[in-house]
Parts: sequence; C-alpha cells; structure tokens
Amino acid sequence: MKRLAGVLLSGCCLLPMGVQAQADYPTQSIRLVVPFAPGGGNDVFARTVAQPMGKILGQSIVVDNRPGASGAIGAANVGRSMPADGYTVLLSEVSIHSVNSHLRSNLTYDPVKDLSPVSKAGTYDYMLVVNPKKHNIKNLDELVNMIKKSDHKMTYGVPGIGTPHHLGMELFAMKSGLEMTPIAYKGASPAVQDLLSGEIDLMLSDRAAVRNHIKAGNLNAIAVAGKNRVKEFPEVPTIAESGIKDFEMESWFGLSVRKGTPDEIIDKLANAYAEVIKDPEIVEKLSEAGINVTASSPKEFTNFISDETKRWGDLIKDRNIRIE
Repeated sequence: MKRLAGVLLSGCCLLPMGVQAQADYPTQSIRLVVPFAPGGGNDVFARTVAQPMGKILGQSIVVDNRPGASGAIGAANVGRSMPADGYTVLLSEVSIHSVNSHLRSNLTYDPVKDLSPVSKAGTYDYMLVVNPKKHNIKNLDELVNMIKKSDHKMTYGVPGIGTPHHLGMELFAMKSGLEMTPIAYKGASPAVQDLLSGEIDLMLSDRAAVRNHIKAGNLNAIAVAGKNRVKEFPEVPTIAESGIKDFEMESWFGLSVRKGTPDEIIDKLANAYAEVIKDPEIVEKLSEAGINVTASSPKEFTNFISDETKRWGDLIKDRNIRIE
C-alpha cells in the first residue's frame, strides 16, 4: 500500500509540473523556421515580426532558413524532427498545407498529422502583367482576345510547377476557357526578367516582384487576382470585376507548430502575433513589401486550411497538374 501510495503521489506531482511548464512558456529562445531562401517575402515577414513577437513573449525568436522542395524540407524539420513544445515554429504557407500533398508522392511530412495551425498571418497580392513593348494591351478583354487569337501559343512564366503563380494561372485558364503554356523558372526573378525582355508573354506575379516595373512603365498591370483592388494600384480592377466571374486567388501564409503542442502554448503564440500586428508601423512596413497582414485563431486557421486544401486539390486534379 505504501508503494502504491508513493506511485500515486508521484503521478499527482507530475501533472502540476507539466501544467506549470506550459504556464511558464517560453523559458528559452524560440526558433522560427522559414522553409524558403533568405530575401523573399516570407523571409522579410519573419525577420520583421520576430523581434517584436519575441519581446511580447519574453524570449528571443531566431529565424532559421531551411529552403527546398516547395517548403517540404522545413515543414518536415518542424513536423517530424522537433519536439512538440512550441520552441520550434514553422512559417508555413499554401504549398506546405494545401498543395504539396496533391503533387508530391514522396512527401516527407503529413500536413494534417504532423502540423498544428497557430494563426493565419498574411497574404500576397497577385497581378496579371504584360510587357507593353511586346503587347500593347491595357485591360483583360484585350488580353483574352489576344490569347484566343494566339492558338494556344501564348506563354506565361512561373517560378516552378505547383507554385501559387502557376495554380493561379491554371485557375484563370479554367474559368476563362483559355489555354496557354507555362514556362517554369527557378524563382520569380528570372521569370520577370524574361517577361521584361519579351521571351514570355505574360505573368501572374506577386505584387512585390513587379511593383517597381509597373511604376516605371516597363510592365502593364492588367488586373488583380484577389477579391479586392490593391491600395497601391487602386486604378487596376480585379479579374472578377473585369469579367471572369467568381475568380479569386491570393497566396497566404501563417504560423504552425508540431502536432501535439499543448493548446495553451499554441494560444500564447497566436495571441503574441496578433498583438504584434496592432503596430501600424509594422503593418505599413510589411505592406511596402507586398504583404497584407492578418491574424486568426488556431481554429479559424485550421478551417481555412481545410477549405483551401480541397479547393486547390480539386483544381490540380481537374487540370491534371503533375510534377515530373
């Protein structure tokens, strides 16, 4: 009986310690894994919010770039290798959660079984752009007519098959009944350069990659892919406004942790991020980088991811998109 009582007493003592550890979180620095190379939009976002978010949590947040395989390498590092304790956070995005599993048979992580969403963090505006020296068109009607007359010979640039740039154009092709040929590049920058030189005909690009070229008159912005016009270019209509009904596309990203991380820790991370983006200077700085910040509860982000996974999965299947 004494031995049994000792075991029971030990078990009772362990529970409060675990609860206390969650209440004290964090007691050490946090690693924010960015599964893409330095310099891109996700990296800019991470380095902008890391310091103020760490200040709120009372510990430093260190950005760790783990690029490769459309985010799969970084996602596997967090979802499979790290403890479920909240000290390793993933800057996850649409490819990691909602696209890779439909395109890659050798995926090294499971987005549902290995990752727990914390908060949706932001979106990127995408714009249809053309080189006015090659195609002197100014609106979507003119673009559609030009594509129809090209007999499927129009080309558009994408920074890889299955990227938001590519899926957005596949969505545009499906809803408009038009067909074009994607030309894949190793990144957005070389695709934009070929657009500027006239090697390709058009591109659906994130705003940050083409904004200066639009302002300089080197590219014409035909339409915005999202639900609303963008503040920086209010004169440019959306694709839906321009005649392609129910068209809406934007790339999104957020924060995730390894599955099994306690809810109390997930909520602390979500609340800290939501507090960071109350700062108008941070919001403005990220807006200048082409990022629209937002925040959500873990449950809201989970439901959003589920909807997006079905949406892009259906498109990939309908359009027979494959990574060779």
